[in-house]
Amino acid sequence: MGELETKALARLDELIALGEEASSDPLVLRRFMTSARNLLQNVLGKDSVHFEAFDQVAEDAYEADDLQYRAQELVGVIHAARDDIASGFIFNRDLLISATNFGDILEQAQHLLSAGYKDAAAVLTGAVLESSLRKLCDKRGVAYTPKETMEPLNVKLAKDGAYQRMTQKMITTWGDLRNNAAHGDFDKYAEADVQQMLQWVSGFVEQQLR
Repeated sequence: MGELETKALARLDELIALGEEASSDPLVLRRFMTSARNLLQNVLGKDSVHFEAFDQVAEDAYEADDLQYRAQELVGVIHAARDDIASGFIFNRDLLISATNFGDILEQAQHLLSAGYKDAAAVLTGAVLESSLRKLCDKRGVAYTPKETMEPLNVKLAKDGAYQRMTQKMITTWGDLRNNAAHGDFDKYAEADVQQMLQWVSGFVEQQLR
């Protein structure tokens, strides 16, 4: 492991401790979110699934009814990033070139789900699905802009014949679930729904990107 990875892991450990303090103090939460977002961007890149997942959970953090729960969700994403770096995986989208790497991230989402962090797991799984759609666009030569999100990519790929209408509908369903998780609408889905999403996305990645 290189010096950069060692320093990143040490800083992530500090941020995890800070995030655990943030559950009862909005000022500490702001400090944690700013520092964590900066580190994820610098180490993993703005296009990494961990950065995207953190950003989506953080977007409504101050408006959440349960500040403690939202802080725990953010810490869960940081834990996942730390585990991936410690395992030797750097998930910048430019390096995200195989279904194997997507599978590693989905394993982290499964760990989050098993630990009770269904919302962070949903956001992370959604980020993998969106990244896989971008990868599939690249594979098929389908043009897209960096700002296009999951549903526009989904429509383009279906129109290009990448998959059938039923698959398009399922991607829309999982995109809605990811958005609900990211925006704090936690009562709109259950842990079982996230488990189903994880299994479906895993199969989709295996089928489309192998």
